[in-house]
Amino acid sequence: MCLQLEPLPICGFYGSCGVDNITCVCEKKALTQNTEFHSFHLGDKSLINTLPCDTIEDLLRFMYCVSGLLSIICLGMYFAIVEQSGRHVSKRIVPMVFCCLLTALFSFLRVFDPDRLWGQDKLFTISYALTLLIYEIAGVNLQSGYEQHLLKKFPMLETEAEKRRKTSKTVSNVVLLSAFACCLEICSLPFVAFTSASLALLKAILLHQMANAFLLGSNGLYSLKNLASDIKHIVSGREDVFQHYADGGSGDLDKDVIIRLRQLLPRLKMTYRGLAIVSAIKFSVVCQFFLWELGFTLLKYFIPLAQIAYLTQTINLVVPRFRQIANQKKKFAKVVEYDELIR
Repeated sequence: MCLQLEPLPICGFYGSCGVDNITCVCEKKALTQNTEFHSFHLGDKSLINTLPCDTIEDLLRFMYCVSGLLSIICLGMYFAIVEQSGRHVSKRIVPMVFCCLLTALFSFLRVFDPDRLWGQDKLFTISYALTLLIYEIAGVNLQSGYEQHLLKKFPMLETEAEKRRKTSKTVSNVVLLSAFACCLEICSLPFVAFTSASLALLKAILLHQMANAFLLGSNGLYSLKNLASDIKHIVSGREDVFQHYADGGSGDLDKDVIIRLRQLLPRLKMTYRGLAIVSAIKFSVVCQFFLWELGFTLLKYFIPLAQIAYLTQTINLVVPRFRQIANQKKKFAKVVEYDELIR
């Protein structure tokens, strides 16, 4: 029987149900039928002809191609940083290098072979699962690392922040456990494809992703927003609410410290607001799967789109360091030229 994904009509906008009332006929060449994210309610792969015409394969291949190219660009930047900075930095970025390699792997697998489908192909699905796990671990570490960096830079914030750190660490541990569970569930999908267990597993994966988005966004908002509130108290002259002072207890802070804190405040606000927005978007996108059947179709486009967003964000974080290295090389080249002129 021809399938309908509400609120779309039977066989989709550009498909019609055949005279046998079983086969969907696609009216546009650009649209095809695809079992990706539809295998969960199909008992057999041979029933693909009953699916709606909802897959623009050329668009999907283009999105995966962009994802693969961005991962290669990111890899080039990381290798440049490693070459310039040495072993100390390279150890810290090894997980992200591995993540970019995995992204390039599953992206180009899909570009060159459209039959490598999420939740069905083992290599594609497992490499994606590991990529997602690394990104979620990096998100937790980036958030906690950013807060620790600020506390080291401005010790007068540490007393109040220490009270919140236990709560923040507990939430981070829950997110990490959920991320590992989600990774195992995604890796299991290809082994139960086209069975009744696959739909239950997919729902568990999406629930984990919703929980992670909510917890990570809330935790960042809780920690960084309160940190911004502490800074406001300091720059407004209300140091009396703190027990720790930078100069040992006199209550007077250096003017330079006050200026730097005022400069930090807008960036801190932008950081926690951005984190909250990204988490809200991810939560909303994943949540729509439970609201309507069209979610099955939208998720196949969300996978490469999310990777493009993650990689773009990663490149934005790496670019300042990459520029710094490029400027150092230019300065070194000028010194070499001057030396040659002196000789």
